[in-house]
Amino acid sequence: MKLADISRLLISHLERNVLDGRYANLEIKNVDLTSGIKRGCFSLVFKAFDAIDQISVAIKIFDIDPSLSVHSYRFDAFRREHEILQALVGKDRCLQLASTLKSFDFSVPLPGTGSAKFPVFYFVVEWIDDDIDEYFLSGSPIDAVKKLRLFNDIVLAVEALHRNSVFHRDIKPDNLRSLQVAIQKIVAIDMGTAARYSSAPILPAYGGQAGHIAYSAPEALCGLAGNRKIAPMTDVYALGCLLFELFNADMFAVVRESSGGWTTVISAMRMHLSMARSEQEMVDIWRKHAFTLSRGLPEVRVDGYGSGVPAGVGSIIRRLVIEMTEFDFERRTKSLESIRQRIWGAIKLLENQRAYSLKLARIKAIRQRRNEANAVKDGIHVAISSSGVGS
Repeated sequence: MKLADISRLLISHLERNVLDGRYANLEIKNVDLTSGIKRGCFSLVFKAFDAIDQISVAIKIFDIDPSLSVHSYRFDAFRREHEILQALVGKDRCLQLASTLKSFDFSVPLPGTGSAKFPVFYFVVEWIDDDIDEYFLSGSPIDAVKKLRLFNDIVLAVEALHRNSVFHRDIKPDNLRSLQVAIQKIVAIDMGTAARYSSAPILPAYGGQAGHIAYSAPEALCGLAGNRKIAPMTDVYALGCLLFELFNADMFAVVRESSGGWTTVISAMRMHLSMARSEQEMVDIWRKHAFTLSRGLPEVRVDGYGSGVPAGVGSIIRRLVIEMTEFDFERRTKSLESIRQRIWGAIKLLENQRAYSLKLARIKAIRQRRNEANAVKDGIHVAISSSGVGS
């Protein structure tokens, strides 16, 4: 979305000053100041240096763009994100809050001689520098075992959220970071669309998905994004998309939609659900029509043409992607632990294949050296015989 002039003024002010007497060297991270394009709907995100704790942090500041102030749900979501982070303090594999919600006054000059004061709300979280984009790049040199280990860590991050009654609803590569501690840990960031089972819906109804459309499950696209019981299944669907994209150049959503029928099925389901008068009625209608509508959709093959899935584990990965991206959330794989177990099974298969190949290569090398040594010996014997030595 386009950056507002007032937001640009705020960015300029913050990058020239120290916030709260401790946060220095603020640098905007989700805005291209040249084009004025901002990523995200709610916040301005800065990297800063905490002079007290001597660490880098991320500061999330609610965007004071006047055109956004009429949408009260935006600030409600910003405040809910802070509340969720408070509940996750000290929880393993979860983004950590560094400073609670605060505000400061920012004066904006008016056309005359006066100014208008804005309360600017912000909170601070840990800064995690390492992204995982390289794993998803076409032609990446990263091997399959490392990709599957990464995916296992991604599932652990989502599992940590679910264990603490939080569902993310916007799982995608941009919202995952690699935290290097004693071991590598993946942490899900940007909790702006996250909610808890106990969170009251911010909107009375959802017309579409909560997160990025490319990783949104069918039910979220059809108006069920706010359903608390279904929401964990949307995270599973996004994980299935990520598993596909680790081994394919195209995004799952692009392949899915180009294979035909997807848009038609989604439109038909939306029409059925438009007749519902309550959320429970929407779920009942979904259950009635989901299987019939979706059974004609073609499979999106993770191990198809151009795929980087190793042949030895193709069936495992293929089955997992199918089960995680089922159109019907009730038929989708529900256990994140079982997903990880099967991923580990694929990892072990590949490691055993690699160990066998190395062993075979060593045996071949030993045989080759033995054959070469024997050839040398035979050559010596031939030379001796030809010279008549010992006759």
